Amino acid sequence: MNKEKIVENRFDCISKEYDLSLLRRKNFLLKEEELIYGYINKISKKKIKILDAGCGTGIRTIEIRKKLKSNTELYGFDVSKNMALIAKDKDYKQVIKGNMNKLHFKANYFDYVFCLFCVITYGCSFADRREALENFHKNLKKEGILFIDILNRWHTGEGQSFKKSKLKIYNELLFSIIHPKLSYGDILFKTKNGDRIVEGYFHSMIDSEFNKLIKGLFVIEKKYIIGYDTGKLKTKETEGNTLYICRKI
Repeated sequence: MNKEKIVENRFDCISKEYDLSLLRRKNFLLKEEELIYGYINKISKKKIKILDAGCGTGIRTIEIRKKLKSNTELYGFDVSKNMALIAKDKDYKQVIKGNMNKLHFKANYFDYVFCLFCVITYGCSFADRREALENFHKNLKKEGILFIDILNRWHTGEGQSFKKSKLKIYNELLFSIIHPKLSYGDILFKTKNGDRIVEGYFHSMIDSEFNKLIKGLFVIEKKYIIGYDTGKLKTKETEGNTLYICRKI
């Protein structure tokens, strides 16, 4: 089983429908985007460069850009060829098919890195995820900012459109333990896309693991838990997914 190929194939398959699928979590995405452009606009540099890591179709970062006061250059990459092709038609300076573990962008070049859509959780191992963060660190300017979100392992939802029981979470963890090719917290799943069944993979994560990933590279400036249904800021870990704003050290 090649987890990287599972991820690449999944996003190639769902690329045409992907933008519409975002409507299911519109409130979450709008709040996350508001927090990001609000943070950047407080600094108000005349010109900024952003690396969009795992840019998907580009739709979210383009929307954030519309709210920015700065003159903005966007660069993006995605592991999915089909996603990258769609993003290329949008207002990026450059979009390539690429992997966050094998980046070839300039060192100390970007003011900000966006690693949204929980992209870091598609890394196939702790070592892969750590390498990706090392790359982001290298690409950022001194004290540059990383905006990054994760799929919170203990997110049970707000009881509206998204709900996940603790029993299901425990069963997923047990499966990741007994499966010979998975690591603790890895999740395999399947969804229907037209007449096809498409496999998927991601790694669920918690605060302590994220802190290990960024150790010596970044410090967390802000942490937000955002409700998946309402887009409201939460205090309980179980009530949403997590956005971190991290500064390069």
